[in-house]
Amino acid sequence: MNLGYFDYTFIVILIILNIVFWKKRTSWKLGCLIGIIFYILIPLISIGIEVNRYTVDKDLVDNFELLYTYFRFPFYWAIGLVQAIILGIKTKK
Repeated sequence: MNLGYFDYTFIVILIILNIVFWKKRTSWKLGCLIGIIFYILIPLISIGIEVNRYTVDKDLVDNFELLYTYFRFPFYWAIGLVQAIILGIKTKK
């Protein structure tokens, strides 16, 4: 799976935020917000950045060349699931 610079940057920021939030109390509202962000918002931003980057470089764009960008949704869904599990473990303690 091809990931762009936005994806790598976002994952590093997420790791830093997890370290910060692990030391503080978190609530279930934060989990709902993170779910919305990971399942809808972040994949759309990532796809938009990748499509924009690709179309600037090429004159003629074939739809199959950008088909891999739709696999970013399951990638971020998996990250969101792991994030929800981490927050679930944190709120139980």
